[in-house]
Amino acid sequence: MGAYDAIINRNVVTIYQGSTYRDTVTVEQTAGVPLNLTGYTVQSKIKLVSTGDTVNFTCSVPTPSSGVVQRSLSNALTVSLTPCVAGKYVWALQLTAPSGDVLPEIQGGAIVIAEVISA
Repeated sequence: MGAYDAIINRNVVTIYQGSTYRDTVTVEQTAGVPLNLTGYTVQSKIKLVSTGDTVNFTCSVPTPSSGVVQRSLSNALTVSLTPCVAGKYVWALQLTAPSGDVLPEIQGGAIVIAEVISA
């Protein structure tokens, strides 16, 4: 795993295979002060470390001044994820400023829990 060792154990999210997944990420310019995301573009992905396969989150910023990014994965996408323990998946959220500057990624690990009853 190497390159991902510092990522997989922080900001860990749990995704249930076959279920819709939703969360929010708050982007701050300094501690406790949200970054105004007006004009920013946002993308976020989850990556299976062993294969490099990625799935894109759907992202939205309903109130840019709040600094909150809403992310989701449909049940059709989560059913395609391989169930695993922590350390197998990483996720990243990337912001591009209106100027074209790309900010450092916000990153974390992910756990995918197997479904028992198919959706």
